[in-house]
Amino acid sequence: MALKLHILPDETAVADAVAQYVLALVRAKPNAVMALPSGKTPVLTYQHLAENAALFAHTGVFALDEYWGLGPDDPRSFAAFFRTHVFGPLGIAPARAHVLNGLASDAVQEAKRYEAAVEAAGGLDLTVLGLGANGHIAFNEPSDAWQAHTHLTDLQPPASAVTPQGITMGVATLLSAPRVCLVATGPHKQAAVMQMLSPQIQPQCPASCLQLHPCANVFLDTAAAALIAGI
Repeated sequence: MALKLHILPDETAVADAVAQYVLALVRAKPNAVMALPSGKTPVLTYQHLAENAALFAHTGVFALDEYWGLGPDDPRSFAAFFRTHVFGPLGIAPARAHVLNGLASDAVQEAKRYEAAVEAAGGLDLTVLGLGANGHIAFNEPSDAWQAHTHLTDLQPPASAVTPQGITMGVATLLSAPRVCLVATGPHKQAAVMQMLSPQIQPQCPASCLQLHPCANVFLDTAAAALIAGI
């Protein structure tokens, strides 16, 4: 098993462990560039990180994805989430705080702009991912083919209840970071965890691509890890 599994008692312990993982990187490299997720799962981690906000003065952050059709002032947008939970509390400098523009006139050009911004920042040092119940990572949904770089994609439930499409970093961009970690908590993630750990690496379970990465850490609580045996 290429993935390094960390199984912890509950979501609070997971959040603390992920925060310590991120802080270790930032202490070693204050100008580290990170791709970070939105959603409920990482909020506790961001609260832990905010207790050490002074460490992030030179850190760069890229949001993984955005709802296509939502502007940054829409409270449902990930731009709004990042202002509330990441950029403000961590004191990320505006020049180093990157989000996708869900109202861009051309999705292809917006995707190219974002990839160029990652390159201009020196590339990613760390990617942090959540795990969708269907195995998605960022907005890379189960499909018949991998999408390598930032792209527009059709969303599946429950995300599709917000907007039908999203724009997201692709698998190659996510895995370009020398360090990748994935976080999953709760019993509703058990099936996705097992699919991710299956020997069959396939785009029908996007998270399975982490098995191709040389330094991928997976942080689970006991509820999400309940079906794992003998791994």
